[in-house]
Amino acid sequence: MDQERIFDLTGSVVVLSAPNILLVIFQASLILVEVFYLAIIGDQFLVMLALITPVYMLMLMLGSGAISTASSSLVARYLGAEQYSQAKICAAQGVLLAIALGLAFFASVLILSPVLVLFLNDGLVALLPVGTYQYIAVLFLSAPAIFAYNALSGVMRGAGEMVFPAVVSAVTALLTVAIMPLVMFGFGPVEGIGFIGAAATLTSFTYLGLLVMAMRVYADGRPFMPALGWLWRKDVIAELLAVAVPTAVLSLLNLAAFVAITIVMANLGQAGAAAYGAIGRVEFTIMVVSFAVGVATIREVGVRFGAGDLANAKRAAWVSASFVALLLSVPVAILWFAPGLWLTLFLDDAEAIGIGSTYLSFAAPGYVAFGFGLAWLFVAQATGALKAAFLASVVRVVVIVALAFALSWAGFSPAVAAGLATALGSLFYAISMPIVQQRIFGAPIGDRLHAAAQDSIRVRS
Repeated sequence: MDQERIFDLTGSVVVLSAPNILLVIFQASLILVEVFYLAIIGDQFLVMLALITPVYMLMLMLGSGAISTASSSLVARYLGAEQYSQAKICAAQGVLLAIALGLAFFASVLILSPVLVLFLNDGLVALLPVGTYQYIAVLFLSAPAIFAYNALSGVMRGAGEMVFPAVVSAVTALLTVAIMPLVMFGFGPVEGIGFIGAAATLTSFTYLGLLVMAMRVYADGRPFMPALGWLWRKDVIAELLAVAVPTAVLSLLNLAAFVAITIVMANLGQAGAAAYGAIGRVEFTIMVVSFAVGVATIREVGVRFGAGDLANAKRAAWVSASFVALLLSVPVAILWFAPGLWLTLFLDDAEAIGIGSTYLSFAAPGYVAFGFGLAWLFVAQATGALKAAFLASVVRVVVIVALAFALSWAGFSPAVAAGLATALGSLFYAISMPIVQQRIFGAPIGDRLHAAAQDSIRVRS
């Protein structure tokens, strides 16, 4: 009987995750294509990417994690309760909040970019190509569209429609891949606009995807977006932020670890910064793969936990986390045993390839552990028990940052120090996250949380 339940849960997780996995694969492909084309121009552009990537990662994580999750959870709750008018208001407020946050994010990047450069050493600043600020402005002009797009995607997922967002992402990704080199390098008599063309293409097709998504959501007969929904509703915004803010804070923690590793690797000069510019976005891809399965995890664990079926909620949690580890195992094995296959796609400098290979020989084994730990974060969101998961996430970042700098100061090569710190921090995460969550699935803690969830549902209904 237990085996049959596990097989059923595995099938449900795989089916629900498939469209989202497709979506994040295509989103990740855009990032990797950008790295590939910029590497053709020169390694100094990978140095630029190494500095931009943490902020770009934050933008994508806030959009796909915080904004999308908040919209999805609230719309699903009210549609499930057949409160369609409230679902419409939540949908509209989610998009309104997303646009406002996107504009604020774009403005913040423009204002703070020159300030942040002041904290870099002169040697690293000298490596940045001319036009870096213009590239940043064009790239992050996509922030309002990315936030709004993910809010609309969350609305659709909350209504049970997961395929269409994946299809839109796939089509826009394919178009971006095809058009980007033409915009950058030109075609025939038409001259390209250089490396800024990569950012221009990404931003343009982001807005195209948003337009298609909005047309779908606003289509006649769909239960979303009444005109009155665009009025600012503080109570609904507060509900959205209650879901979005904790997720956003955790995104910032992951960003802090990324920035720390970037600083350590930059001690090796252009070669170190370029190497991590090619590697860093692999680590981001691990996060988005975990998110793809996490959407299914929230549903499968949350439904059973809400019904008081703690045993099957626990099984669903283990199935989801194991599925993430399985998805990551093959690509991570390639990175570990043959890092050159990846690095030579973007780097032609022997020193940078050597530094990247050293880093991956230590860090790559931890990538599976990191993905496994992230899966349990979605279990925490499903049960509402985020305190312990939040603490474990903080400790992971502290371990990575402290070890990376300590080992570097102790005389280890920066690549060894950064790689080993990443691996050990990920191992801690993989061990601690399921341990702290196991308590939730047992009485009396599980019973108390279940009762609290039921009380919350009754109050909000």
